[in-house]
Amino acid sequence: ANSIATYRPKAAFSVSTIKDVAADCTEQFDVVTSFYTTDTLHDDTHLEMGNGLLMRITDQKTQEDIKFNKYKRFTTYIPGQTGAMVTRDYQAELSQKPGETLVYGPFKKDLIVKINYN
Repeated sequence: ANSIATYRPKAAFSVSTIKDVAADCTEQFDVVTSFYTTDTLHDDTHLEMGNGLLMRITDQKTQEDIKFNKYKRFTTYIPGQTGAMVTRDYQAELSQKPGETLVYGPFKKDLIVKINYN
């Protein structure tokens, strides 16, 4: 029997936050992020791409899948700490939606990365 080796397409990317050290912030604060979409979700960790594919995003530090439209702690900035920038690495991965036929051709989705601090 013939078989074709397949792999799930993946793409790495990063998100960074920078604290303004000149602002003389004297209070500790948390930064939270959300990968926001109004598009159809298959479940809370898989975005439907509209062509028979699903996309998930994995936090490379925690190895956890991102839950779309949910805030998650990104970092905590502490007064006097030396590092003003924090970067977090992610990986997006495509997989076939169970029971769906793939539709070949170009496709895209837009996500908004929301960043809040408190």
